[in-house]
Amino acid sequence: MKKRGLILSSMLAVAGCLLIGKTDVFAENGAANQQVTDNQLTPQYCNVDGKITKNIYHQAELEKLTSITHGDTYTGNTSLDTVSTDYVYQLMGVNLTNFVGSDGVLKLYNTSELMTAQMAQSAAEYWNTLAGAKIVEIVDTQAESDETISDSAANGVEVNGKIIYPLGGQTYSGEGILFYPNHWHLDETTLPEAFKNNWKEATLIHEIGHALGITHLGGGAEGENAARDNVLGTEFMSSWAVGVYGSPLENENGVKSSKIDAAALAMAGLTWEKPRKLASWLFSEEEASVVYNNGEITSTVPYGAELDFKGNYIQSKRIVDQYLLMGEKNYNVYRVDDDVLVNRYFERVPNHTTTKNLDVNNKVIHVIGYYPSTKGNPYYRVEVGNQEYVINSAAFSDKVV
Repeated sequence: MKKRGLILSSMLAVAGCLLIGKTDVFAENGAANQQVTDNQLTPQYCNVDGKITKNIYHQAELEKLTSITHGDTYTGNTSLDTVSTDYVYQLMGVNLTNFVGSDGVLKLYNTSELMTAQMAQSAAEYWNTLAGAKIVEIVDTQAESDETISDSAANGVEVNGKIIYPLGGQTYSGEGILFYPNHWHLDETTLPEAFKNNWKEATLIHEIGHALGITHLGGGAEGENAARDNVLGTEFMSSWAVGVYGSPLENENGVKSSKIDAAALAMAGLTWEKPRKLASWLFSEEEASVVYNNGEITSTVPYGAELDFKGNYIQSKRIVDQYLLMGEKNYNVYRVDDDVLVNRYFERVPNHTTTKNLDVNNKVIHVIGYYPSTKGNPYYRVEVGNQEYVINSAAFSDKVV
């Protein structure tokens, strides 16, 4: 059985220590020719020769992403360095694949009792918040899905000739994402219920990460250093545990994303059948993060529509109805789709024109909306000639009150 997943060491089963399973890698491109099953309706995909889509980021941005994912002894994955040099997304020279559909969204159908419906929704929200876009959706029917999340009654699984006891796994043989209730021992511990819940959620988030095309991020060329040396860290795509010997105290506050997770996701998005620019906030808000803690998700990741790649995001609209005088200085004018803001997408809003080209300088303009921004001045939504635009509030002589 091919899988990437989380393994529970038999030596540490009572303590419930989480380890990461050996990566058994992935199929070559040719997803359209692969047989699909009910549990994996979308075949695994990668570009020919593992190539990334190059026109989404500048070279300097690719280099920053690979610098971040390079990590250290027990974080990151040095195989991903080739994204900015050879422009391939591979693990030790083997193409990394994903199960994201042709629409750029991973649609999952959940039948697992171990990973509840609410946990599945939270995992989707977690990845969407980190991405700044809707990239994971929990769907109502299997027919709509790319993959199914389900439970297995197995007692031990043979992988590469060895019996292991995985907590969960992303399979590559048509079984979808599997979890193994018989291999979990958290209920035999005295850990707080919040810790147990966070441990399960970390596992689910991890396996969805594999479905998105992200490999292990535990250090070294395979991302397996942490697992090999039994080192527990804060990386949920590595060896994550809470409340047991060797687990970081920080994990008691929940499952927290890192800049490595965000950079790896950004890289993975370049390899999808429909490539997408993800987590673009990383270039200006490098230390932002998402935290899951016992059913609650909090985030310092900015959301909204990005203007001109400057790391400035306008956020949710407040409706106003005022007429304000525009100044004489020329400012950029943007168009913004409300869906971008409602769904928290990070999509670049193209520069449409300028106030001078619109002939609105030194004129009274109808202001219909107010957008706070993550940096600098807020932006105003205006109505000009039956069209709506967004303009920096500094362009106006008067301010919204």
